[in-house]
Amino acid sequence: MRLLRVQFVRHLKRPWALLFLVIIIAAYVWLAVSPLKNVMSAASFMNTYGDMEPRVVSIAVLGEARPDLSISEIYDEFMRTQGDFLYRKSLTNSASSVVLLGSLTAALFLCRDLDEDSVRPLLLAGYGRTPIFIWLVVRFYLIMTLITVIGLLFVRFAWSVKLSYFPSDYVANTQLRFYVYSMSMFSISMLVAFLLRNPILSALGAYALTFIVFLLDKLIPKFFPGYVMMVEEHWLETAAPGAYTSYVVASVVIIVVCIAASYLIFRRREA
Repeated sequence: MRLLRVQFVRHLKRPWALLFLVIIIAAYVWLAVSPLKNVMSAASFMNTYGDMEPRVVSIAVLGEARPDLSISEIYDEFMRTQGDFLYRKSLTNSASSVVLLGSLTAALFLCRDLDEDSVRPLLLAGYGRTPIFIWLVVRFYLIMTLITVIGLLFVRFAWSVKLSYFPSDYVANTQLRFYVYSMSMFSISMLVAFLLRNPILSALGAYALTFIVFLLDKLIPKFFPGYVMMVEEHWLETAAPGAYTSYVVASVVIIVVCIAASYLIFRRREA
């Protein structure tokens, strides 16, 4: 597997790959944070309440008079009391980033390595199609995991979401669900990339397929996890396990089917 690892590191070190990685994470965070920027940011808060008396501000924001607090302390208290709302928002807004950017990342990180110039040298070097496929898929999921984790961390940092405020089992549950849902979305884009191999066509095809599946979800409830990812009620702490079990199962099925279909396409095309 040494040649595969060398190829991966060489491709990742290319300026376009590093630049795209930075751009995609920045876009991920911007899409997630911007909808609330004018409402929840410290700058917006100070522009709105900075010239008012702390007592008046505390009544308007916290619902009680707190003349002992400064404007900045009122903002900190306000953010703390909004923890539940911001946590759900960090998930739903991040989900929109996954839906919009997932197909683009698959197209750019996979398609360049699926053409004959990249695959044939590995085949000539004695590597089988199966280990090449496994390496491509594992590498893709590792990159998608990196983007997802870094994106979530930046979003929560931007909104001062402290996970320590929530029960550990609830946090673990939501994080695992969000990850599985995201990987199912990325898997659809991966399948299209293996099918088309052209970055532009793959990106457009993945967007089109995602849109079609979104429409199908209205006809077949509890099928497409990408749809429910953007519903705040789905991430409530009081949500019963039965409210999300079907989506977890659907996500796993989508991942398995997409990997299997991609493998068959990869083998037949290189045959």
